[in-house]
Order: sequence, then C-alpha cells, then structure tokens
Amino acid sequence: EAGRTGVTLAEVDTAPYVCRKTGPDEATIWGVVSALGMGVLPARETARVQAILDPLFPGITTYPDVMACGLSAINPVMHPAGVLMNAGRIEYSRGEFYFYEEGVTPSVVQVIMRVDEERRNIGRSLGYDLIAVEDAFHQAGFGPKGDLWATVNGSRMLTQVRAPGTVNNRWMTEDLPYGLATWSQVASQYGIDTPTMRAIVELGSIVIGFDAFAQGRGLEDLGIDGMDREELKVFLETGVRRSQAPRVARRTSAGHQAAARALAGFQSQAPPSPAPRRSLPVEDEPSFTRNFLVIGLGNDYASN
Repeated sequence: EAGRTGVTLAEVDTAPYVCRKTGPDEATIWGVVSALGMGVLPARETARVQAILDPLFPGITTYPDVMACGLSAINPVMHPAGVLMNAGRIEYSRGEFYFYEEGVTPSVVQVIMRVDEERRNIGRSLGYDLIAVEDAFHQAGFGPKGDLWATVNGSRMLTQVRAPGTVNNRWMTEDLPYGLATWSQVASQYGIDTPTMRAIVELGSIVIGFDAFAQGRGLEDLGIDGMDREELKVFLETGVRRSQAPRVARRTSAGHQAAARALAGFQSQAPPSPAPRRSLPVEDEPSFTRNFLVIGLGNDYASN
C-alpha cells in the first residue's frame, strides 16, 4: 500500500532461474543462478531478510544496500544494446537466431562494455565497487571466466536462448525505462555523464514508441530526487528521508502503463511466429517486477 511504513523491501540482481515458457502448460528451467545477490531497504534489515530467504535460495549473498544491488543488474547492460544492434536481423527473422551466440559479436560487445563502464562509474561515485559485467556473468554461474565474448559464448545456458521475436519486447520495454533511463538519471543527479546510456535510451524510445526517460522510473518515483550523497546514504540505511517529510509513491507509474499499451498494440499486429525450434525462446510479455522480493515486517513473505 502506497505510503505505508514499517515495510522492508528486498531486491535481487537477477532472476534466480534461466527459464522460459515452452508450451501452453509447460515451463523449462534451463539453469539455476548459483550466486543470487540481494539488496534490502532499509539496509539495516539485511541480515534478517537474508536469514528468511536463505532456505529458499541457499547461498544468497548481499549488497550494501538496494542502490548497489540495482546498479548490479546485468539485463540493462546487455539487452538494449544487443537488441538495437541486431534490430534488422530480429525483424527479418522474427527472432529465429541464437541471440547471445550469434548476436553478441565483438562489435556489440564493445558497446555493451561502454555501457558497463558508465554503470561502474556511477557506482564508484556513490562509493560502490561494482564488478564488471563479464565477472558478474561468471560469478552467477552463466559461463566461464574470461572477457565478455568468451563468457557468453562459453555459456551452455545463454547460447541456447533465441532472440526476441520483435524489437518491441520486454528486453526493451523493461530494461530501458526501468534500467538504463533510471541509471542515467541517478548519474545526472550526482554529476556523472552517461552518453552511451543516453544514446541507447533515445534510440530505443523511438523503437518502443514512448519516451523511456519521461515515462519510466525516475528519481521522484524512487524517492531520492534532490538528495545529496550523504542524504542518500542515510535513506538507504534507514528507509527514512532525513530532510523531507514522507511522500506517497505513485501506485502505478505511467511507464508501466505506456509500456504495456505499446507492447500490446504491437503484438496485436504482429504476424504469426514461425515454427518453434529446439531452443529456449524469449518471452515477449513484460515482467516488470520479476526481480523484486517483498518482505513485510509483520507477516514475512516473498514474491518473485
């Protein structure tokens, strides 16, 4: 409930399983993430939440706070750049190719690594030592240690994933407005430049049909607009804004609604998909909250 106090929120850095819907009543778990990372708001509740979730996700690790966890998500680093740079092939083939194995080529990797460099710069400015995306993939159990191209192409899980059937899919409608656009706005508030992120968001907004900056998750949605670094640190630790009265968050953001409308409109016009192959498809429906665990202080529960 918006505005309610006494609630602990926990976020994980990726989904715990690599899985896809492979039939009308069937889902296939292709792999299990071996090192799930979690951040908690307020951060002072981290140990308690970890104790609750460890039986469900053995070995779950923790970040200093939810900002560090949010900046450690892999998907916004990989997906938007990969989709935009493979847009022609995605549309022509309707996703009938292996996205990571065939689409994440050395040139695409260069752009992804530039996005990752900007992400890590944001982290350094806020006092976090974020690991590089290739190391994050390896530590999560996706692939062998090496540079990003070697890790991705050596991954049994990732090399089986097909490309999305359209460029207007959750890899864009989720990872732009609630990933790169949010990171870029956080960076701007603290004086960090993110030209590659901004460029991808601007181009991607044309593709998905709405302004990811304007309609996504902004600083006001997060409740951190106008905070200096010290105020942010206190807020992340305690969950309380030190210099302003508590605010009521929007129950449903305009970005959620716009993304769903854009995606629904596109899918209603899309031609039938080609015959399935023996590999994992990418589901095209939005899943805006898949990486969030919610722990109530009174009644402990988790939803993913």
